[in-house]
Amino acid sequence: MTDAPIATGWVDCHAHLLAGVDDGPQTADESLTMLADAAAGGTRTLFITSHLDERYPWSAQRDDDLSRAFDRLLELGATVPRCPALRMGYELAPRPGTVEFRADPARWRLPGTDVVLVDGPDDIPMEHDTGILDYVDRVLAAGLRPVVAHPERRAFLFPGDRAFADALKTKGALLQVDSGALLGFDGPAVEAEAHRLLDEGLVDLVASDAHEPGEGDLRPVHRHLRQRIGDRCESLFTGTHLEER
Repeated sequence: MTDAPIATGWVDCHAHLLAGVDDGPQTADESLTMLADAAAGGTRTLFITSHLDERYPWSAQRDDDLSRAFDRLLELGATVPRCPALRMGYELAPRPGTVEFRADPARWRLPGTDVVLVDGPDDIPMEHDTGILDYVDRVLAAGLRPVVAHPERRAFLFPGDRAFADALKTKGALLQVDSGALLGFDGPAVEAEAHRLLDEGLVDLVASDAHEPGEGDLRPVHRHLRQRIGDRCESLFTGTHLEER
């Protein structure tokens, strides 16, 4: 991993590209295609944020597996023209009582930033849902900033619930909305919530949350947001909010 400054250009702070380690790509060929997607789409810094959650808990073996898979991804990236700078991170599902919840949050910091990517709501109830707000407090207490992923998915389970996103922002969390949600790929309720968060100025970052080929190109969502909110969309893609404070 590197703590070098973030490269100029678009930054994707949330993507799953390591082959066979979570619910992302299962083969090296898929990973290679996804790297090419990101490069063609203009991403210049790409954080590879594999899951640490109910399905893929942290262990010394998992840590080793992720490191090996990332080394392999770096080898693949060397063959991709204009490949983004790759940085290994994590998407941490904050399950109270687990090793990863109790660990110093700096252990999960995205390299070169002072942020921790926190797995947010999903389309089904998850063990970590009740720990999100508590973990946001824990990250802040460590002098770091939490980025909560896809808060718009709250609309899957609790349509019309505005209190959750408001509580996250009040505490000091950054909110990261998925590109697919803004483009309607997660259904109308989630799309509407993603745009509500955007229109109310609550969104800090847009990321691909890519899991398979075709999802890592940020150009479609950038075009969509340029048409909707104009120049205001640019800071959502450039990583400005990820710069260490």
